[in-house]
Amino acid sequence: MRIYLQPAQRQHVSQWLALVNQDRIWLGRWMPYLNEIQTEADAKVYVEKNARLGFYLGEQIYEIWQGEKLVGLLSLHNGQFTDRTVEIAYWLGRAYTGQSLAAAACQLIFSKVFATTAIETIYIRCEAHNYASQAIALKLGLLLEGTKAGILTYVLTKDNWMGTGYDEDDLFYFLEEV
Repeated sequence: MRIYLQPAQRQHVSQWLALVNQDRIWLGRWMPYLNEIQTEADAKVYVEKNARLGFYLGEQIYEIWQGEKLVGLLSLHNGQFTDRTVEIAYWLGRAYTGQSLAAAACQLIFSKVFATTAIETIYIRCEAHNYASQAIALKLGLLLEGTKAGILTYVLTKDNWMGTGYDEDDLFYFLEEV
């Protein structure tokens, strides 16, 4: 079943918070900020704040949907206006891992970012022992740029993606706010 992305919605925070709570300890290994999101009110503040800020000042958060199920979140963050760079982060509920859903979500967001913004470079950073994220980065054609303090940095340029991975149909798998 194909996935789609949509900007994070206040009315869905209970669904993704439930998904987080099912796997909070497992997810917390990679996302320590989850300690600050304990209630629906916390989650709504997180979504609303970042919806106003975007990826240059905060995060641009997308929900990852498989059919009628919310399976995770993806965010663009640490945008650098002058360098035209942004970082991507994502997580899935444990029940949804191993199905190439994160890779599919990354493919969609890469196509959207490179086709609709001035961003020239996307980074994925992951811990050296996060083999699943390393595999996703390599599968999608990102190159290992370096390692610092146990964090691997993978890089993808607009020229590389538009020449090898871009599919304009990817843009049809986004639901925008109405």
